[in-house]
Amino acid sequence: VEKAKDGGIPVFIVMREKKKLFRGSKLKHVGLLKVLKASVITIPSMVQYLSGGCSLDLMIGIDCSIANGEWGSEKNLHFSASHWLNDYQAGIMQLGSIAENFARGKHSSMWGFGAKLDGHYRGCYTMQDRLCGGNELLKAYDDNVANNPDFSFGEPAFLKPLIQKATFRTIRASKRRQCYTVLTVFTAGDIVDLPETVDLICTAAEDAPMSIVIIGVGNRDFSAIEKLRGDENGRLRDSRGIPIPREIVTFVSFKQFGGNATEVIAEALKDIPEQFVEYHVMNGSKPLPVVPPPDFDRMISNGKSSRNGSQTNGRRDSRK
Repeated sequence: VEKAKDGGIPVFIVMREKKKLFRGSKLKHVGLLKVLKASVITIPSMVQYLSGGCSLDLMIGIDCSIANGEWGSEKNLHFSASHWLNDYQAGIMQLGSIAENFARGKHSSMWGFGAKLDGHYRGCYTMQDRLCGGNELLKAYDDNVANNPDFSFGEPAFLKPLIQKATFRTIRASKRRQCYTVLTVFTAGDIVDLPETVDLICTAAEDAPMSIVIIGVGNRDFSAIEKLRGDENGRLRDSRGIPIPREIVTFVSFKQFGGNATEVIAEALKDIPEQFVEYHVMNGSKPLPVVPPPDFDRMISNGKSSRNGSQTNGRRDSRK
């Protein structure tokens, strides 16, 4: 690397490991590798982008289909009680509590798919927008699902419309401000349009500043959804066989971690920093200048000046 910086030609000895007949191995010199052209690229970290004002937005999708069980039954996955949280609630609370530390305003939202509202099927709809933090997200869920008398389970559950809306929203938002969206889908597993969703995910990976986290709720077989992470070679491919430009899909389930929401969310988010940076580097987006902290000394001095001014005016008024 130092030679490349100085304009020299680095030369590397290429060795091949050859195993001995009985035990061990030895290295054999097989050639030289000359680097005729090289450049040193510094890749920023996620922290640098966030320090420059890039916002990490959260979009949560809730599976409201009949795959969750029978609405009204204590065994359905959305059933909640005052003394404990169901898996949806626990996951939302953990996720929102983490994301609020990196948000730049109220840009998070809660969505539902596969529900019936007042007897009418809703394939994909906004539960509540302009949210921030675990408490606000949890309240939006409770108001629209657990405590909503017009809510009931519907069928079937489509994933493509939700990803489509998330893609459009995050592309539109990125034209106004530097941001990255984490679409987190909580699902009971009975998604009927997975093949059609693959092409959309591959397109979104190229154009949208977004990652998709899918969290399985309940004990269903999630093997079909897990295929969205890629084929046997580790790459998701569209209907033409073209591999996804960058990895953006993560899948975890509550049953993998015995229902521990903290471990589930930690595992779900562990690839976000790498995916976040990869998108910005691929698109030539650099971190903005660091947002300066508030000037507390100036704020204090301004406060003193305003108080002194009001006292002086008060004295003048009294003399009059």
